[in-house]
Amino acid sequence: MKRRTIVLYFFWLIVLVFLKTTVVYAESYLEPTSTVNPHGGYTTSTNKCKYCHAVHLASGSYMLTRANTVLETCDYCHGDGSGAGTIVVTNFEGHTMNKNTVFLGTAPGYIDGDKFVSTPESPFTCMTCHSVHGNPEQVVVLADLNKNYLLLRNPDSTDTSYGPTNTLSEWCADCHPLMLGSNETTKTADGNMFFSHASSSTAVTTYVVSAEDGLNFGPSCHQCHSSSLFPHGQGGSGRDMLKDSFDGINLDSVCIDCHPENSLP
Repeated sequence: MKRRTIVLYFFWLIVLVFLKTTVVYAESYLEPTSTVNPHGGYTTSTNKCKYCHAVHLASGSYMLTRANTVLETCDYCHGDGSGAGTIVVTNFEGHTMNKNTVFLGTAPGYIDGDKFVSTPESPFTCMTCHSVHGNPEQVVVLADLNKNYLLLRNPDSTDTSYGPTNTLSEWCADCHPLMLGSNETTKTADGNMFFSHASSSTAVTTYVVSAEDGLNFGPSCHQCHSSSLFPHGQGGSGRDMLKDSFDGINLDSVCIDCHPENSLP
């Protein structure tokens, strides 16, 4: 009798532990790892939603996540020291966004009639550029990228939608239209006329000096903005996501990369 009682005790103890584990599993989160990508690919045999969402025991107010804002939510996995495979470092020299800072205002490089504006009611966040769930109807893999970065087809939802034949420079110009095109093209911002350094949709392989040589179609965005943390931040001592070694003052160190003195007129 005593032996039977002991066996039943351990039996119900195991059942209780199992039920408790099951309840926690059903209602809480899964911890992020570098081997599981929760951004898309959901099927009846996957369990990815729980990496970001809890059904009943969510600790944050934003969409049943661990946090109260979209930036805090992304930072949990992609901030320094997290378990995600991709760590995103941001600062004021790049596309500034983190759990403590939100960019408000008009994106630089705008032209009259084409501005991206971040407001408290509709702020610039990670989801301005990325489809967090990898929705195939919204995501584009650009022609000069070899990876799906969950980029939205239309980050500035007011105008152009981009496809797989478009490049990163064209995509960037959706919010920074003044920056793309020939240096001879007149552009207007706030009623003032401007000309901008030539920039093209594809990278150049020949250094160019002047419009007169017939080659001045310009580099791609990433050829000049070559910071190691592009496009989210600035590495080293640089500024404006230019090369990390740029000290923010002596701009010639950037210019002579493509315009060496012995090639100038």
